[in-house]
Amino acid sequence: QKIHNFDFIHDKIWVCTKKGVFSYDFKGHKIEHNLHLNIDISKIYKDKNNVYWLSTLSNGIYLIKDFETKEILIPNEKLNTLSIDKNNVYVGTATGKIFTINNQLNPSLYYKFVNNYPIYYLNFDANQNYFFASSNGFYAINKTDKKQFFTNPGAVKDLLKVDESKYYVTGTGFFTEFNLTK
Repeated sequence: QKIHNFDFIHDKIWVCTKKGVFSYDFKGHKIEHNLHLNIDISKIYKDKNNVYWLSTLSNGIYLIKDFETKEILIPNEKLNTLSIDKNNVYVGTATGKIFTINNQLNPSLYYKFVNNYPIYYLNFDANQNYFFASSNGFYAINKTDKKQFFTNPGAVKDLLKVDESKYYVTGTGFFTEFNLTK
């Protein structure tokens, strides 16, 4: 595989490749750390707080506190956003799907918008009966029967819960209130 760079950090050789970063010791080149990101890692740096900084050629910068970090990939999906509730982690995709991630880090389809527009905002924590998503509009969706309550045609960036039925939402160029009981 293609090697972009290598660095010597604390008696280890760190090799930056198209597929991730790998470390070897000097006593036989035994692999000690592997981080398969399937992206081009261009440089690795370890700061005074023992945090690893990884730069990439096209995917920004990653901060790794330990190498127990896991990457979650869903085949044929680009993950855009995430949310949590008391028990689960949810991710929204570029194809209008919402997946839940179980304790073994396996994804399963939770909900799919029929229009396939990307999901850029997701909130499962603000209400026990509804989750909120911004796709080609902003929706409150019943968690039990998955029925949609359309609230706004704009792309919502954030939501503030006032009480169990009243919410404020904001997006590019607007701020509005909506009520789930109407």
